[in-house]
Amino acid sequence: MVTHNGAAVHLGNLLQKLERVESTRVHLEDRIRSLETRLGEAGEQVSVEEAQRKRLASGLEAAQKSLAEALDKLKTEEKRSASYEKLLKESKGNMVSVIEKMQSIVNKTCSVVETGSDASDKV
Repeated sequence: MVTHNGAAVHLGNLLQKLERVESTRVHLEDRIRSLETRLGEAGEQVSVEEAQRKRLASGLEAAQKSLAEALDKLKTEEKRSASYEKLLKESKGNMVSVIEKMQSIVNKTCSVVETGSDASDKV
């Protein structure tokens, strides 16, 4: 026991309190270092994820552009296909008309030949 400014101070209790406070301080400093480390790791993870997000966004953008181009090509090809189909239908109609005319000519030719052959048989 010691007297300080007229008050009795128990040195043993004071030393115990000092050791507890020092122990708490060391523990808190360790905890702070641990949290700072975790914060740094979290910051690095955020950076990695942000870079990955940017790569994915870029890939998505490229895929969307490619899809838009493919859709444009599809529309163009559908128009071309419709145009070809129209031309084929028109050609079919024209061909049917030509075939009918040719069949008519063949029929007339056959009847003329038959008539001529009947006449030559009678002579």
